[in-house]
Amino acid sequence: MKSRWVPGSKSGGCLITLSLFSAILFLLFLILGSPHTAQAAPGDLDPSFGSGGIVTTTIGTDDADANAVAIQSDGKVVAGGFFLNDTLSQNEFALVRYTTTGVRDTTFGTGGIVRTPIGTDDEVNALAIQSDGKVVAAGTSFNEGQNEFALVRYTTTGALDTTFNPTGTMPGIVTTAIGTDDDEAYALAIQPDGKLVVAGYSNNGSQDVFALVRYNADGSLDTTFNPTGTMPGIVTTAIGTGDEAFALDIDLNGNLVAGGTSFNGNLGQNEFALVRYTTTGALDTTFGLGGIVTTALGTHYDQINSLAIDSNGNLVAAGYSDKGNQYVFTLVRYTTTGALDMTFGTGGIVTTALGTDDDEISSLAID
Repeated sequence: MKSRWVPGSKSGGCLITLSLFSAILFLLFLILGSPHTAQAAPGDLDPSFGSGGIVTTTIGTDDADANAVAIQSDGKVVAGGFFLNDTLSQNEFALVRYTTTGVRDTTFGTGGIVRTPIGTDDEVNALAIQSDGKVVAAGTSFNEGQNEFALVRYTTTGALDTTFNPTGTMPGIVTTAIGTDDDEAYALAIQPDGKLVVAGYSNNGSQDVFALVRYNADGSLDTTFNPTGTMPGIVTTAIGTGDEAFALDIDLNGNLVAGGTSFNGNLGQNEFALVRYTTTGALDTTFGLGGIVTTALGTHYDQINSLAIDSNGNLVAAGYSDKGNQYVFTLVRYTTTGALDMTFGTGGIVTTALGTDDDEISSLAID
């Protein structure tokens, strides 16, 4: 046996005697790890976050729903949705920020929670974090008899950012009425130049149509978007006879892609619907048919809820389709021209039934 001196110990060090056999066992322990230490598998709940990977937060004394989540550059997690204010009997914007361990971040709002009343019924549907750390929430607010697009920007501490719509009646908050009936905002994207784009749908008096609004960094409408239209800063697009956008992304060329659902009267069903716009808000005629792509998948109702663009510029749309007896997870991948990508799934399409009832994809990310 050989003896080895270990430096750094008290009293001039200590002697450790190892046999060849014990040294081999020691090395095996280092390589294989302790037999009593289980390694978490991908997809397991993360025990370092909240309670066994789960965090629940009560806001108010009634319902509170989270519809969107965003992760800051420092790893903190922001969730947005709404809560029912029993005192006012109305829903309000609600945000909660958590530390990387799932504890409410007390440097944000009040005890990690921010509540914002706008109209008489408000709901966050999308979140994004600016490069300067400010939090932007988009959704819907009911005001003067109709729903409107609502956009709120918060500082890094959760206060309303009064440099956003600074001269408005509610600095930090912007609402936009588009059609003559309900306007619903469901998606949000921040361009590299700091402009904010919100997508959803608007009722033009006869039907719902895709609606996009682009704002400057100060919250004003960007009139270089659809500059010659009747509403500069706003674009609406009719596809079928009833269209709703729920997702938005920016492709590698800076074009805006909105996804949702469209009713095809000839088929008598809703289909996956995509529209790509140029940076000025015009329909991108290099995509699909005049900038529009629709895909019939199920037998009655198909809807895109989330979009992602991969490193090759291919567009992945996620949502659900009706297979007659249930909704199923549905993914469709399109090429940069809007054609189905035949290298993905079966003819560009993947559907997955998880249970025996309805399954719907709400969100998508590419790793």
